[in-house]
Order: sequence, then structure tokens, then C-alpha cells
Amino acid sequence: MWIFWRTASSGEKSLRDSSDTNHYGLLLGATGAVAGFFASSLVNYNFGDGEVALVVWWLMGIVVALTVRENAHEASKLDS
Repeated sequence: MWIFWRTASSGEKSLRDSSDTNHYGLLLGATGAVAGFFASSLVNYNFGDGEVALVVWWLMGIVVALTVRENAHEASKLDS
């Protein structure tokens, strides 16, 4: 979960000054959702609830897809 938080946070920071507001907004929302998930995990056992786990896995997929896409885009800029 720490790696997921770090990936979402670093992806959001890398897109902060870009013109791609859609991807930035998604990563910013994902970072906030992870923070909310962590906060609610202090008093609840969220990993045992199937619906919550499904949303977390979906959120992880979105973050990974956007981060990989951004890294590939930055690498193509460096090659040219």
C-alpha cells in the first residue's frame, strides 16, 4: 500500500505543471482516495470488505496505467 501511495503521489507531482488536466485530476483524486482509505482503515477493517477491495484494485489499475503512460511519454520526449 505504501508503494501504491508513493506511485499515485509521484504521478500527481509529475503532472502538476503539465497541460494534461484530465490525467492530473485523476491522479490527484486517486491520491486523495488513498488518503481516505488509509484514514478509514484506522478504525475499520477495509480489506475484508469485497466492495471496498474491488474499488481499491480498480484505483490501483488507473494509477498504474496513467503513470506508465506518463513515463512512456516522457521517455519519448527524451529520445527526440
